[in-house]
Amino acid sequence: MSFERRSHPRYALTLPVIVFHEGIPVDIGWTQDVSEGGMRIAEVALDLERNTRVTLWIDSRHRGVRCHVPAIVRHTFDEGVGVWFVEPDRTHLNGLRAVLPD
Repeated sequence: MSFERRSHPRYALTLPVIVFHEGIPVDIGWTQDVSEGGMRIAEVALDLERNTRVTLWIDSRHRGVRCHVPAIVRHTFDEGVGVWFVEPDRTHLNGLRAVLPD
C-alpha cells in the first residue's frame, strides 16, 4: 500500500489558466488538482521541457479574482502539464488562496 505525501491539500478546480513563457502567452488550459504548491493543467499542448519557468494567470471570476503565479514545469502528459509554484511572494499566495475553496 502506498500513501501520497503532499504538503498542501489539492482541490479539483476547473478554472481557465493562461500559460506565459518568457512573457509571451503560449497556451490556454484548465486547472485541475490545484494546491498552494502546484497544479495540473489540462488541455494544453505545450512543447516545454521539464524545469522550464512559466507564469500562470488563473482566472476565477466567480470569486472576483485573477492571480498570476510563477511556476516550473515538472511533468508533461498527453494534453497537459504538471507545475510547481516557485518563489511565490505574499501577493502570489494571497491571490492563489483567493481562488481556492475556503
